Amino acid sequence: MNQGILHRCFYAVQFGSEVTAYIASAIERLKRHRADVRWVPLRNIHLTLRFLGEITGEQLGMAKSVGSGSLPLRTISLRASGFGAFPLLRAPRVIWAGVEGESPEDRERLLHIQGRTEEWARGLGLPPENRRYAPHITLGRVARPSEGLKELTDAIIREECISPCTRIGAIVLMRSTLSRTGPEYEVLRRWELGGS
Repeated sequence: MNQGILHRCFYAVQFGSEVTAYIASAIERLKRHRADVRWVPLRNIHLTLRFLGEITGEQLGMAKSVGSGSLPLRTISLRASGFGAFPLLRAPRVIWAGVEGESPEDRERLLHIQGRTEEWARGLGLPPENRRYAPHITLGRVARPSEGLKELTDAIIREECISPCTRIGAIVLMRSTLSRTGPEYEVLRRWELGGS
């Protein structure tokens, strides 16, 4: 591995077909407002646990070697819930769907799993995150203000977003590589979650 190359990586979880099919229909509904948004392709739908940013080959090796083949962390049941935008709804740059646990226990497990990936990131020498974790699925990025943007933000407030639940059974390390058609994601390592 060339140590001079930087790798854009993150820890994440991937969703089952129940959630991804729902997200596909949600994106189609939001597209109708014709805002100038680069919508995320379904193959890239995920929940980021900890963004690592541009890391060296040495750090990538460390990122892949943390933990064991399976973790003593229980599986969780999650769903997409609610639409929103960063940084502000009146000046959106990122359109997202929120993520919540099926039960309060699932919410606690998600935060515990995210905390584990934060520990792993610090082990790579990365500074701690300075903001509270807000689980969300990125649906699209606003390319520029356009005529349909106000309609889109109105729809985000008005429309319902509650997907079926899906069981999450693994944490993944993903690498993002930019291509002419947008980012391509590659799973570099999986850690199975034990128990139910």
